[in-house]
Amino acid sequence: MARLIFLYLAFLILITNVTIIGICNGNSVHAVCIEGEKEALLKFKQGIVDRTNRLASWHSDGDCCKWTGIVCDNMTGHVIELHLRAPTWDDNYDFEANYERYWRSRLGGPIPNGLRNLTSLKHLDLSYNSFNSSIPDWLYTFAPLEFLNLGFNHLQGEISSDIGKMNFVVSLDLFDNGIEGPIPYGLQNLTSLKHLDLSANSFNSSIPNWLYTFAPLESLNLQSNYLQGEISSDIGKMNFVVDLTLSFNMFKGQIPIRSIGNLCNLRSLSLSGVNLSLDISYVLEVFSGCVSNKIESLSLDGCQLYGQLSNQLGNFKNLRVLYLFGNSISGNLPKSFGQLSNLTIVDISNNFFEGPQFPHWLTSQTHLQSLDISNCGISSSLFNFLCLRVNETIDQIYVLNLGNNVLSGELPNCWSKWPNLVVIVLDNNRFTGEIPSTMGTLQSLESLHLHNNNLSGEIPMSTRNCTVLETLDFGENELVGNIPSWMGHNLLYLTILRLRSNKFSGHIPKELCALNFLHVLDVAHNKLSGNIPSCISNLSAMVYSVNGSFANDIEYSTSNFIEKVFLVMKGHFYEYDRTLNLVRVLDLSDNNLSGDIPWEITRLQGLQSLNLSHNLFTKRIPPNIGDMSSLESLDLSVNKLLGSIPESMSRLSFLSYLNLSNNQLSGKIPLSTQLQSFDASCYAGNELCGLPLMDNCSKVNHGTGNNGGKDMDGARVNWLFVSVALGFILGLWSVLSPLVISRQWRYAYYQYLNEMWWKVSDHGSKFF
Repeated sequence: MARLIFLYLAFLILITNVTIIGICNGNSVHAVCIEGEKEALLKFKQGIVDRTNRLASWHSDGDCCKWTGIVCDNMTGHVIELHLRAPTWDDNYDFEANYERYWRSRLGGPIPNGLRNLTSLKHLDLSYNSFNSSIPDWLYTFAPLEFLNLGFNHLQGEISSDIGKMNFVVSLDLFDNGIEGPIPYGLQNLTSLKHLDLSANSFNSSIPNWLYTFAPLESLNLQSNYLQGEISSDIGKMNFVVDLTLSFNMFKGQIPIRSIGNLCNLRSLSLSGVNLSLDISYVLEVFSGCVSNKIESLSLDGCQLYGQLSNQLGNFKNLRVLYLFGNSISGNLPKSFGQLSNLTIVDISNNFFEGPQFPHWLTSQTHLQSLDISNCGISSSLFNFLCLRVNETIDQIYVLNLGNNVLSGELPNCWSKWPNLVVIVLDNNRFTGEIPSTMGTLQSLESLHLHNNNLSGEIPMSTRNCTVLETLDFGENELVGNIPSWMGHNLLYLTILRLRSNKFSGHIPKELCALNFLHVLDVAHNKLSGNIPSCISNLSAMVYSVNGSFANDIEYSTSNFIEKVFLVMKGHFYEYDRTLNLVRVLDLSDNNLSGDIPWEITRLQGLQSLNLSHNLFTKRIPPNIGDMSSLESLDLSVNKLLGSIPESMSRLSFLSYLNLSNNQLSGKIPLSTQLQSFDASCYAGNELCGLPLMDNCSKVNHGTGNNGGKDMDGARVNWLFVSVALGFILGLWSVLSPLVISRQWRYAYYQYLNEMWWKVSDHGSKFF
């Protein structure tokens, strides 16, 4: 018996060694998937919309453990993980291909129940797709799940209290959907839950009391909902919370800062947009206790904080990210900033700090990657900061925002010392001189803002080396010369091109038509001449209308910077930031452009604002302008346009701003809900009639336009009948006059008629 046991153990050891050797050699043991689970997956595939055939590998002949997105248990063959997150945006494609690829690749339809038979499934990721049902009931009772991610879909409705039956869930992501109602009380039964993200939905209750004492929770994100009521002081009982985000809600009452100060395990706290209405020194005092020991990220932007920063800031030794922008903090920046040696991101912009000098503590930062001290009243030399104080550590910055200060003089020409810069914002200062050529050495540069200064000269050719630029804003300066044609060859990723209010001359280069990613082209208020290139329809990003759930921010390789651009829309300046990626604008106004408006422009069906006003355009408005279905703002005023308003314009159902004034348009204004709702001034300076104008077209005869005449008695003469009569008389006289004047012509004509008569007579006799 002992020998049998020995042989059995030896066999087990041998099998284990073979298995381990196989795994170490890359030949892992692989069990074949279970037939019933294969059928469940195929049923799931049949129940969804898969326009790009992402699940092509899912077919009945194969091993489901080798299918796309499937992870099986190597020993049992059970499906334990399903990863079907949509593929991310790929910059290797142009905009048209990317847009089509991204949206079509998102799986859609209701979430089918085929997955309920995967009895060992622990990880389900369906995020970044287009599933559009409510959360299915079967999912609430799907016991095995530990990780569930349904974020960034189109899920709707309320969460059932049955969610409390998902006993083993550790991580639950439902962010960026349309889920509404209260935060379900059933969540308190998820005793294993450590991570909960309900952000960017429409939850509209108060924070339930049970959540404050929900012991397992380590990460809670309730950002961007409609949560109301007061935050209870019991929030101080969330002892295990490491990451807490309550930003951008509708809370009322005093926020219990002292209770939050008891959360000693906090590493990240975001209260952005929450009305604290407190002195910043008090907040820092409260957090200087146990919170300051571990906290690495502190976001208090837009919290209506006031007062002065105190030296208590130096207690936050581990702080890496600090957002204080958009408050009313005043005074000098404390020297204690220099004690925060781990800072990577600092944004203290849009406050009321005093002191014109660049902060000395900047030179002691060895990890700083993003610096925003815009709108801080700084007026000292930029040369000293950029060119003299650079060392091997501070030059790692990739975001530099010094906009809206009082900086003056010429821009330093030492940008080659900052090779990692991705974003430069120097707008709204008092810089003079030319754009330095060394900016062209910044090959990682993606966003460059120099607008509203006093810069002169031409755009340096070295800028063509910045081949990954997405935003280029040189507006409101004194720049001259032609718009460089090389932009269309070298800056292929341009999304925003804003050159308005300069002194550029020459034609609009046709090479710009190659910019497939271009959302905004603003060259208004210059001295440009010539025609609009007919290739304008090649601007692919303006051809397609954009879905509102598309990623809103224009993203760069640095994720913390939010792009901002001022644009003229509907006759007014607006600042666009988080919705900028949804905006499509073409502004060529106030130039010397001439010729006709090319019909190709009407192919830009994603365009929301078209401004061609104050130019020299002639001929007619393109008859198919109604195809521009996304237009919200259209300004063609102060040109020399002729003819009538196209009937197709009545189809512009989103149009909320229209200006056709001061042209040479005539005829009746087409009838539509939009066109009659505008003020009469939108049509002034033309020869139009019909609502909303006082002239109801009763004096205008069909086919005559607005040009009529009157006889001696004041009665209107119908020139159509006059012209027909004159034409008949002249035509008849042109035939008879040769016969009257020339005898030879008369004889020839009569002889011709005589011959024709005999021919007709002979032909007719054959039938009688």
